[in-house]
Amino acid sequence: MSKIKNILDKVINNNFSESFVTHMKNAMMMSFFKHQDKRGNGNINNYCGKISIDMIYKELEAFKEDANTEHMVNVANYAMIRYMFPQNKESYIPTDSDKSTFNVGITKSVMEHLRDYFNEYN
Repeated sequence: MSKIKNILDKVINNNFSESFVTHMKNAMMMSFFKHQDKRGNGNINNYCGKISIDMIYKELEAFKEDANTEHMVNVANYAMIRYMFPQNKESYIPTDSDKSTFNVGITKSVMEHLRDYFNEYN
């Protein structure tokens, strides 16, 4: 079991950023004090949900201009807001890999690499 835990620890260490999440939380807290007038009962309301997609595009354009990764934190927060306050018939529906927008397909060589990697740790 510890071998699998080691593999999963490597995956999370190489593919996830606690720092990014901390920046997201800090930005949301700061936003609360900057934009209370757009909130209901201290929570983000549907106003933010409705404009979130437009704001994601604006943040991406700003990132293209200045390469400031703070814009990536803002994109993530606006995406989270939209997730929290879906509009119309939006909903979370888990999809299989073949429907992913990052669908590059798993080639035989990738599968062989995965097999070798897991065999090394078992």
